[in-house]
Amino acid sequence: MKNETNLVILTQYIIEKYHNPLKQDLPKIHLLLDKIVQVHGEKHPEFEKISIPQILEYNEWKMHHTFFVMEKIYWQNLSSKIFINHHHWLQQLDKQVLETLTDREIIELLVVKFKESLESIIHLRDTYRDIYLSNLIKENPQIQKVLDYLEENWVKHSDLHTWNIMIDNDGYIYIIDFWRVNE
Repeated sequence: MKNETNLVILTQYIIEKYHNPLKQDLPKIHLLLDKIVQVHGEKHPEFEKISIPQILEYNEWKMHHTFFVMEKIYWQNLSSKIFINHHHWLQQLDKQVLETLTDREIIELLVVKFKESLESIIHLRDTYRDIYLSNLIKENPQIQKVLDYLEENWVKHSDLHTWNIMIDNDGYIYIIDFWRVNE
């Protein structure tokens, strides 16, 4: 009973501290972003790629549900780059075609077509992840600058790994999944 009470208190705290302010601020942020893109979009087309969560709310069984939904990202994360470059079956396929696939499609290809187990896929990723991550940071010093800036401002991404680094079709790099950030 005590654990259930603690869970209810924690849930209420999260809703009050994080969800409610987001519900108020996200529509304002969308309007500001639209205005920024309208005014500066011609000089900075990258602004159009900024993705802000949408709020989805509905009622079911006398309960109100709120979700924060991000649009589908069609880029690849660093793990997919590892699979494309080091999986023996994928190396035999057209690399240009592989680069157009989403992460999910690459995993499905490995599991369904090539009958790979998830354990072997994770093992392949784990074999190369540290090398890829350190090389990516060396080749793109702006990533380290961003991480340093965040840390100087008391924010540390405590879950930085190959699944949390996205690379778009133009080669731009994005750090995602800040839910485990330590302040």
